[in-house]
Amino acid sequence: MKRHQMPTWPGSEVLRVLMLTIVMAAWAPLCWSDGREEAEPVLLVTGEWAPFTSQAIDRSGYFTAVVTRVFERMDQPYEIRFMPWKRTTAMIEKGDAFAAFPYRITDQRQQKHHFSNVVATSSGCLFYLDSRFPDGFQWQDYDDLEGYKIGGTLGYWYEDDFREADLNAEFVRNDEVNFRKLVFGRVDLVAAGDRVGWHVLHQNFPEIADKVSVAEKPLDQSRLHLMVSRDYPRSEQLLERFNRHLQQFKKSSAFKRLKSQYDAFSRSNARPLRASLNRHQDCHLMTIFMAPNAMDGEFHTLQTENNCRF
Repeated sequence: MKRHQMPTWPGSEVLRVLMLTIVMAAWAPLCWSDGREEAEPVLLVTGEWAPFTSQAIDRSGYFTAVVTRVFERMDQPYEIRFMPWKRTTAMIEKGDAFAAFPYRITDQRQQKHHFSNVVATSSGCLFYLDSRFPDGFQWQDYDDLEGYKIGGTLGYWYEDDFREADLNAEFVRNDEVNFRKLVFGRVDLVAAGDRVGWHVLHQNFPEIADKVSVAEKPLDQSRLHLMVSRDYPRSEQLLERFNRHLQQFKKSSAFKRLKSQYDAFSRSNARPLRASLNRHQDCHLMTIFMAPNAMDGEFHTLQTENNCRF
C-alpha cells in the first residue's frame, strides 16, 4: 500500500529555517559563552578618600574614574555606593557587593577576598605639625613610635598593624577628623596617604597646611586594587573580565594622556617650602581630577590644586 505524503508547499523550507533562526536568536543572549554578564548592575562600594574617591569630586575621584571607565569598556552596568570603610568590607564579606575600592593587599585580606590587578599606587605617611617637631620626625620601625599618640582611620590597612604593635593609636571615621585633632594638639602624628593627606589639609585647613610636614620614612608604598568578594555571583568571571579590560585601557591613548598629565602636574608643582623639607620627596599631593567626556570618551582636566607642598 503506497504511503500518502503530505504536500510540500513552495517556501515551506525557507519558513522553517527562518523560524529556527528566530528561536536561536532569542536564546543566544542566555547561552553566550564569552563571559558577558546580564544587564543587572554590579554593585561597587567605596568611601571618602579624596582625591582617589569622593562624592565631592567630579567623576568621584581619580581611582573611581579609572574603575568606571573600565566597566564602561566591559559594557557592564554598575552602581557605586559610598559608605563608611568598615561597612564596605562587611558588604563584600557577605557577598552583597562585588568589590570595594581602593584597597591594598594584606595577608589577612587575601585569605578572605580576591584582588584585581593594580589600578593605582599611593604612599602612606606620618604627618606632624612643625611646631611639635621643629627638628623633623625620624623613625625606622614601630618601636620608634611608642610614646606618641597617632591618629588613624577605621578600616585602613594599618589598623591591624598598629593594634598588633600595641601603639597608642586612636581610630576615627575619616581623615578630616584626624587632621582636626592634629591641629588642636590631640594627636602627635596622623597616618594617611600622601595625596589624600595633603588634599584634606588644603581643602579643610589651608591656613596651617604650610605648617605641616611628613616623616622622611613612609609607612608603606601601596598598590591599590579592587578587593573582590568571593561570594558575589559570578565574581571570578567578572574579575577576569575587569583585569582584561583594565590592561587594555592602560594601553590606550586616553589612559596615557591621563597619566602623563597626572605626572606632569606632580613635577611642575614640586616645591619644598624650606630646605629641610627636601627629604619629603616620597610624600606629595598630586591632585588632578580627570573624567572621560561623554561625547568623545577622552579624559579632560576638571580641577587642580596649585598649592602643593613636598
